[in-house]
Amino acid sequence: MGNREIKQFVTGVLLSITLGLSANNDIEKLKKQALTELASERYQNAKELLTRIVVEDPEDAWFHYSLGISCLHTSSFETALIHLKKAYDINPISGVDDAYSYWLGRAYHQNHQFDLAIKEYANYLRMLKKSDKARNEVQTLIKQASLGATLVANPTQTVIVSFDNGTNSIYDDHSPIIGDNGSTIYYTSKIKLYDNAPQDKKGDYYETVFVTQKNEMGIWSTPHSIRKRNNEKHEACIQLFNNDQQMLAYRGVEKGKIFMLKKDPHGNWFTSDQLIEINNFGTDGNATVSDDGNVIIFSRKAKGVSRQDSDLYYSTRNNWGFWEKPKPFSKQLNTLYDETSPFLSPDGKSLYFSSNNEKSMGGFDIFKSTFSSDGHWSTPENLGYPINTAHHDLYYQENKDKTIATFASHREEGKGQLDIYMAYNVQMVNISGTIANTDAQDLSVYFNSTGDYQHPFSTQAKVSETGEFENQLVSDNSYRVFVSDGNQIIKEEVIEIEKSLVKGTSIKYVILLTNPETEQTTEESLNSEEIGTYLEEGYSISMVLFDYNKSDLNSTSIEILQAVLNELNQNKDLKVNLTGHTDEIGSEEYNLKLSENRAAIAASYLEKQGIAKSRITINAEGEKNPISDNSSEHERAKNRRLEISLY
Repeated sequence: MGNREIKQFVTGVLLSITLGLSANNDIEKLKKQALTELASERYQNAKELLTRIVVEDPEDAWFHYSLGISCLHTSSFETALIHLKKAYDINPISGVDDAYSYWLGRAYHQNHQFDLAIKEYANYLRMLKKSDKARNEVQTLIKQASLGATLVANPTQTVIVSFDNGTNSIYDDHSPIIGDNGSTIYYTSKIKLYDNAPQDKKGDYYETVFVTQKNEMGIWSTPHSIRKRNNEKHEACIQLFNNDQQMLAYRGVEKGKIFMLKKDPHGNWFTSDQLIEINNFGTDGNATVSDDGNVIIFSRKAKGVSRQDSDLYYSTRNNWGFWEKPKPFSKQLNTLYDETSPFLSPDGKSLYFSSNNEKSMGGFDIFKSTFSSDGHWSTPENLGYPINTAHHDLYYQENKDKTIATFASHREEGKGQLDIYMAYNVQMVNISGTIANTDAQDLSVYFNSTGDYQHPFSTQAKVSETGEFENQLVSDNSYRVFVSDGNQIIKEEVIEIEKSLVKGTSIKYVILLTNPETEQTTEESLNSEEIGTYLEEGYSISMVLFDYNKSDLNSTSIEILQAVLNELNQNKDLKVNLTGHTDEIGSEEYNLKLSENRAAIAASYLEKQGIAKSRITINAEGEKNPISDNSSEHERAKNRRLEISLY
């Protein structure tokens, strides 16, 4: 149903419930407050009140019904289904209301129970007159539910990751934009900043732009506002461009305007320019600008009696620096539905936007159109599940390398309403590990993708009292691994995670610490039986150490290789991977060859002991993946190593 029909429905519910109010006690006051919030479509406030009411008065069908509808409007989809069903259980004869099948269908739809949703939509459709305007919407919902069933049954190889640093809240958090190619995220939130913070007429707190940054260990900072004052108008970030030195931003002055912000040398943002021509043409606050700043694409409400949807327009800057009169995109992109939140990729070849058209799963889905060599935009393609869901999915953006995407979405597992997510086009792997040679009780392990990353990602794992940890990592990545004892980093190394498109892939990993009392590395203090146990359990072990500029095997190296040999002899299906590394002294070309020699001499040792050459793989990394900072001979010695893994 459209807004007019929804308001008619709410009015009917209010009238029916109001007639039953009597005693002037606390529960009746709550009911009156809830009715006021419903009438004003302030669904978050209504949901909080109605949740308290159904606890005190659990057999009132109307309040379960109203709570279910409020939950649908605030992304509590599972809870919505529970209360809508409860309303029918209490009052099955009348079905609570003529529109019951519509709302139950919406609840099934949002919970991805598409077949049941289609059934309820069909029931509601049979109740409507042929002239009823709601028929078009319900028929569209049926098409969307049918498409949703197909897309969920055929998901893309995409991993969706949320933030756990306080970025997402119970309020709307949206419009994420990527800075520093993935280590800085700006976003907009309607979070309540302080007691008695002002609200707009819908009951929302005023939007503010926040920023969070990732440190060396991959930990996202606690978000903070880029403004030093509290807003009494909505402000939202839209896009970074010009090497992250300029920002497109929205401010809720008058009917809303788009501004250019510039960053000063101290990192502060200030208003540089108002896009007067664009604002005069009218916009709903969603826009994207080309990397050179000469093309802008924005969405605005179409004028006319019969069409009030948002469409996409573009404008170019002329030789005098003014924006030309905007032109609409073709009907291939603009439909009879809403098109909004456009994003033009930095190379100008891909246009992403959101639409609630018939080719979405329900609500807004994210679509992609590609600019062809003949100067036309291609037919938009739905990005599929799990990026898109039956909920709202909006504000999609990519970083410059196209290795990470961010967007906002309503999801049941989220913190509240719109939340911010990252998307990767590979699967995650489960990593389970152990830390050897330590008695520390307060250890954490941090994984942060290196400068050679494919998909920027970071995560933290807490270490148990027995030295074990587990977590998930985005595959096809190189990670810097930090072990911290409280706030002190006591170990750093690098791990390579191969690309995986298979969900549920697992790897094991052992981290070898240096004994602080003896200065021995773990492989010098472990015997071959202990090392063999790690290898047998499938862990990767690094650090067979070498003397400076040498590739000869010492007694400790031979003991470790003997443990490898034992495992290979006991399991004829096993293979071994040997990767050589060096410190940074010497030329890059020389160090690459030296690291190859270190892997080759270990391979030769195993071959002489009877291991077939086909079971041995060697790799050379040279100096490019140090596990220490090369600042002293002691630190450089840690980088002269051979990494061993059985597979």
